Amino acid sequence: MPGCFVCSNNFNCPIALLRHIKLFHCFDKIAEYECLEVNCHRIYSSFHSFSKHCKGHNFVHQQPLDNIAAPYNVPLNLNLNANNDNSLSFSVLDDHSEIADDQEITVAKFKKIVTGDTITLMSKWYDESVVPINKVQTLINDVNFFNENCLQTLKTKVLHSLKNHENDCNSLIKISEMFDVVSNPFINLQSEYKRMQMLENMGLYIKPIEITIGSKYKEVMKDGNILVETVNVNICFISLRSVFKVFFEQPNVLKTILKYFDDLMSESEDIISSYIQSEVWKEKCRNNPGKIVIPFFLYFDEYETANPLGSHAGKKIGAVYVSFGSCFPPEFSSCLNYIFLAQLFNANDKKTFGNKIIFKQLISEINYLQSNGINLKIENKSITVFFCLALILGDNLGIHSILGFSESFMANFPLICNNCKLRDEENYLQDLLTDNVSATGIREACVWNQINGFHAVYNYSVDLMHDVLEGVCSNLNNRIQCYNYGALEIQNKPHRHLCVMIGDLVPVDSEIWQLYILLRKIIEIVALTSIQPGYAILLTTLITEHHQLYLKLFNTNLKPKHHHLLHYPYVMRKVGPVSHLWSMRFESKHRESKLTAHSITSRTNICLTLRKKIDLSETIIENIQLEITDPVINFNVVSFVSWVEVKGTRYSTKHNMTIIVDVEDMPTFITIKYIFFKPQSEIPYLIGQLLNTQHFNEHLQAYESFS
Repeated sequence: MPGCFVCSNNFNCPIALLRHIKLFHCFDKIAEYECLEVNCHRIYSSFHSFSKHCKGHNFVHQQPLDNIAAPYNVPLNLNLNANNDNSLSFSVLDDHSEIADDQEITVAKFKKIVTGDTITLMSKWYDESVVPINKVQTLINDVNFFNENCLQTLKTKVLHSLKNHENDCNSLIKISEMFDVVSNPFINLQSEYKRMQMLENMGLYIKPIEITIGSKYKEVMKDGNILVETVNVNICFISLRSVFKVFFEQPNVLKTILKYFDDLMSESEDIISSYIQSEVWKEKCRNNPGKIVIPFFLYFDEYETANPLGSHAGKKIGAVYVSFGSCFPPEFSSCLNYIFLAQLFNANDKKTFGNKIIFKQLISEINYLQSNGINLKIENKSITVFFCLALILGDNLGIHSILGFSESFMANFPLICNNCKLRDEENYLQDLLTDNVSATGIREACVWNQINGFHAVYNYSVDLMHDVLEGVCSNLNNRIQCYNYGALEIQNKPHRHLCVMIGDLVPVDSEIWQLYILLRKIIEIVALTSIQPGYAILLTTLITEHHQLYLKLFNTNLKPKHHHLLHYPYVMRKVGPVSHLWSMRFESKHRESKLTAHSITSRTNICLTLRKKIDLSETIIENIQLEITDPVINFNVVSFVSWVEVKGTRYSTKHNMTIIVDVEDMPTFITIKYIFFKPQSEIPYLIGQLLNTQHFNEHLQAYESFS
C-alpha cells in the first residue's frame, strides 16, 4: 500500500499519495523522494521521477481509484463561508424526496411521476430560445414514436420473462400499465392549447393580454388586387399582479427577501449596499407604516430582433422589464430569471400613439399594486404585500424617451440636462408650461407622474454601462486581445488589467497615464456594490480632476457623457451604489427574444410570439442554510474536479486562478490548486496556495504578492 515518506500515512493508490505530498509537504522543496513499498525503497531527486515510478508500481493491497469526478455545476441556491482551516466550503439544502428501493409504487403514483417529468421536459423545450413553439409538437411526436417502437418490444420481452418465472397476475398487469404510461407520456398534452392550459393551471405560464390601442391602414392582396384595410394595433401586456403573485407564493421567496431586508437595516449606516438602505426609500417607508412594501425597478429599451437590413432600419421592439434589483440578495439579483417582462410593443407604434396610450394599462397596474397590493397565501397564512415603483431605468435615450425629455444628445448643442435643470416639481411645471423643448429639454408631460409617489424629477437614474464603459472609456490596443486573463475573465476581457499589461512601459510622471489612473479610480468607485458616505465626495474630486486634465491634454470640449458623470455622486448619495442601476443585465435579457426571433419566420404578431416564449421553468429561491462540516478530511475517498460553478462564478484549477479569501489591512489571495467533494456531499472545497501580499503599486494599480 502506498505510504508517505514524510508523515508515514498510508493511501489506497499512488495518485492519492502524490496529491497528499503536493498538498501538505511542499513537494517542490523536497530534496529526496523515497518509495516505502516493501523490497523497493528507491530514492529519487525530483518529484516528476518519483511520480512516474509510483504510477508504474504494483503496490501490495492497492485499491482502484474511482473518485475522479467530472466537472461539477453547483445549483444556484448555495452559500459561501470560510472555515477555520482557510479552505472554502459551499453548502446546499436538497429538498428533493427520493423513493426508497423497497417502497411499493402504485400505477397512479408512477403515472404522477412520469407526468411531472413530462411537464418538466416540455417546459425546457419551451424555455429554449432557439426552439420555435411549433417545433415542440414535432419533438413530442418524435418522442412518442420512439417510445411506442422501442418500449413495446421491451414490454413484450419483460412480460414474457416474468410469466416464465410464475409471477402473480396483478404484478404483471401493473408492470404492463406502467409500460403503457411511459410509452405515451404526452397523452394529455397532444395539442398546443392543452399544453398551454396545463402550464397555466400549474402557474408556470401567465397568458399575455393583447390590448388594442388604435388602428391603422394596411395594404393587403386579395384576388390579385391590392386593397387597403383597417387593422387593429395591439400591444402585448403581462399582468404584474399575476406575475408577482405566482413568484412570491413560491416557497421561501418572500421569507428570503424579508430576511434580507432585516439584515440590511441592521447593518451599520456607514455602509450602503442596496436601495433599501437609501434615504429615498427610507422616506417612502415612513409614508407607509405597518405595511410590507417591496420596491421594484422598471426598465425600458428598444432593440432590434432579427433585421437582415441591419441596425437602424426601423424594425424595433419596445420592451418594458421589471426587476427587484438590489432589493434581492446579491446571489439572485443579477439572475435573468428574476427579470420579468411586463410589456412588448412595436417601437413605431410608440411614435404614432405616444407614451400616454402605450403605457396606460401598465401605469394603472402599478397604481393598483401600490394602493391595494396582492394577497399572498403562504404556509396557510394570508399576507398582503404592496409593491412600489422605485426608479425607472434605461440608457440615456430610453430614459429621455419614456419620461418625455428631449432625445437630442448633440455635443455641440447647448446641453439640456434634466438632472441639472430639474430639481423640484414647481420648476418642472414652469418649464412644461413654457412649451419650448430647446430651452427646457421637456418634450411632453411625463405620463409616469400619474403613479402615486413618483415624479420624473426624483427619478435618480444613471447608466454606468453607457456613460462610462461605452462612453468615457476609450478603445484599448491589441494587447488586450493577447493578454492572459485567466479562466474566470477570458470571456469578458476586462480593461482593468491594462496597468499590468503596459504599466512598465509608461513613464511614472506621464500626464496621459495619470488621466487613465483617474478614470480607473472613477470606474472602481461607480462599480462598487457597497459604498460608504465619503465615497461620493471622493468621486466628485476624482471626476473634477479627470475633466480638468482631459481639457488640458486634448484641448477639446467634454462630451455629453462626461457631463453625465458629474451627477453620479449626487445619485449615489440618494439611492446608493449606481452599479445596481446599470443596463447590463437588462441588455442580456434582450438576448432571449433575439434568439427566438432568429429561430422563427413569422412576423405577423412578433410581440405575442416572443412573449409566449417566456421562461416556463420554475424560478424558485430555495432556503439557504449553512452546514457545519468536519474539518478532518480523508483524501483517500474524496472526489476531485477541475472546476465548480457557484452562484454564477466558475472556480477552476486551471490558468492559476487567484481569488481573495480575506480582507483586513491588505487582501489575502490564494491560487486555486485543487477542488474536491467529500463522499455523498454536494459541498465543494477549494485548496489553494497562499500568496503573501506586500503592498499596493500606485503606478500599476495592482497588489504585489508572491508565493
